[in-house]
Amino acid sequence: MKNFLVCVTLSLCTCGPSNELDRSKISEWAQGSINSHELMSLLRESEAQIDFNDPDSALQEIKERVRRRVIENELERIAPSLGLNLTKTRLQVERSVAMDIFHDELASNSISDDDLRRQYEARQDDFKNPARRLTLHYFKRGSNRDTLKAAVKKFRGRLDSGETFQSLAYELSDSTSRHQKGQLGWIRESDVPSAIWSVISSLPMGELSQPIYSNEGVHLFLVKDHMAEFHINFEDARKRLIKELRFEQLRTSRNSRLSEMTIEHDFWCISADVLSQDTQLDRSHVIMRSNDYELTSADLNLLVSEATKYGWRNNFNDLVDFLKAREVIYFNFVDRLNEPAIKNLVRKGMTSWIHTNTRQRLLKKCVTDDMLLEYFRLNQDKYETELELKLDLLNFPCPLRIDPNYLMGHLEDAASHELSSDEFNALTQMLEIKPLDIGWNTVWQAGTHYPGPLAYITSLKPGWMTPPLFRNNRYIAVYASARKEPVLRSLEEVKSEVLIDFVNSNCDALIEDLENELINQSQMHTYDENIQSFISSLKTPLPQPNN
Repeated sequence: MKNFLVCVTLSLCTCGPSNELDRSKISEWAQGSINSHELMSLLRESEAQIDFNDPDSALQEIKERVRRRVIENELERIAPSLGLNLTKTRLQVERSVAMDIFHDELASNSISDDDLRRQYEARQDDFKNPARRLTLHYFKRGSNRDTLKAAVKKFRGRLDSGETFQSLAYELSDSTSRHQKGQLGWIRESDVPSAIWSVISSLPMGELSQPIYSNEGVHLFLVKDHMAEFHINFEDARKRLIKELRFEQLRTSRNSRLSEMTIEHDFWCISADVLSQDTQLDRSHVIMRSNDYELTSADLNLLVSEATKYGWRNNFNDLVDFLKAREVIYFNFVDRLNEPAIKNLVRKGMTSWIHTNTRQRLLKKCVTDDMLLEYFRLNQDKYETELELKLDLLNFPCPLRIDPNYLMGHLEDAASHELSSDEFNALTQMLEIKPLDIGWNTVWQAGTHYPGPLAYITSLKPGWMTPPLFRNNRYIAVYASARKEPVLRSLEEVKSEVLIDFVNSNCDALIEDLENELINQSQMHTYDENIQSFISSLKTPLPQPNN
């Protein structure tokens, strides 16, 4: 007997059970049933294939698909009792479908090679990678030239005797780069003062530079590797250009279409200024209202995700613009909601959302307080408050009248010992720089201001400053005036967080238990003999799909 497969939308459309089995009952449960005719529709919906050459395997596969359908029906049935707002969900899904179809219909693929080449030629700087040098650095602080010369002679002598630059820099250097064994990483011209770059860029590979003396001390450099400046060629830039041009075409077309559209029903949206001023809105705070559709701050994450999908940037102004544009698009789309294809997209979106959210709520109901307490005890370190530091930020270009090495020397010296707040203020006044009070920061928040190793931040004690960095011709450091150590929170404080973590870490087992309970409650019964008759009643083997 030839092998044959049931394939979605093709092969199942060309065959079916014999007439006498069209309404044979396949399965029934308290709230419904499936007959052989409905089973055929169910199989058409799935992209997975069934090998009917193996009746036993086909029987088990069909039973599992029927079981999944019963579970889905049960989830849909109990969704309202769990407090899920199905009306809001439908309105949200309709808007998402409207946005998808609107953008699909605007999409254009007509981008010629001439268009791409014009863009490529006009944006040469975008496709240029500047020269880089992998650089090592040694610095000895001091003002006595003879002492500094002796330090250089000692360093060079030990290097010539076989010791590595990295080990010597770690042992002898007074620069903050000693923490990375003298490694500055890949240096570009924009990363260092021009006088330093002229030395680094002219150094032969592996050769120690001549000593560079400043008011603060002496510097030595060594280049381990280099990358010459190069341009990304047209063919390598093609995919990026196509993506950017299509996006620009889409945005231009969208703006043109939106300018022609109007909205006539009641619509209100929070202003970007209010949204940006109060980013910690209560989850029930209304941010948009349109007829019977309302969004709250609890929906912000979903909105940001959808906005960025269509090319709006992740900021408050763009988020508000997105909400307004989406509502205009939806209002002009409403008349198409009864089109069969669109109704099917909305139905699928609703089904997916209901199943996901109903399952999540049911899973949480399955968890007992004892389960949570045990999980909390085993994972207490996850529920500590974060380390917080009260910081002042230094981020400034080198003043023209101050020698860069002199300035760096003072900053490095300040980072080497504790400073009172008065001493820190005196330092900034002497260097003619104004620190920015950035308040309390977690380590990760501080890391967005200070691009150095996070270990420099976590180790900060009150009265200490991080080693200064030089990035893009700016000096950067942070000074800590206070520190809050992590504290273990109580279970009551973090119960919702612990619940989510517990469900996620035990998801598979909980879902299995939940689905078995739903099947038991449904009183489902499957008629194996009718399924077997359904399988054997297929008139002819189904053709193999073409590869």
